[in-house]
Amino acid sequence: MHRFMRSGYSYVQILLVVAVIAILAAVGAPSFLNYQSRQQLVSASDTLLYDIRLVQAKAMQQEFDDQWGLHINDSDKAYVLFYGSTYSASETNNVTVNYPSSVSLSPNTDIVFD
Repeated sequence: MHRFMRSGYSYVQILLVVAVIAILAAVGAPSFLNYQSRQQLVSASDTLLYDIRLVQAKAMQQEFDDQWGLHINDSDKAYVLFYGSTYSASETNNVTVNYPSSVSLSPNTDIVFD
C-alpha cells in the first residue's frame, strides 16, 4: 500500500499562527496609538513655538511698523498670526494654522509682541 504525503500546514498550525498575530496586535495597538498621539502633540508644540518666535521676530524687526501677535482659538483647533495691537477676524492678512483635535490650548488667548 502506497501512502500519499500531504504537504502544507494543518488547521491547528494556521489557527496557532493567527492567534499569535492577534495577541501581538492587541498588545501593540495601544502602544502605537499612544505613540501617535504623543507625536501629534510634539509636532503641534514645535510648530506653535516656531510661530511664536516668528511673530516675536517680526515685532522686533518692526515689520509693517506695527505690533505682531498670535490669537489662539481652541474651539476651531486653530491659531492665527496677525499684525496690529489686537486680533481682528476680518483682517485679510491673518495667517491661520490648524492643529490636531487631540491637542488642546488655552481658549481665546492673545499673545502680542511690541
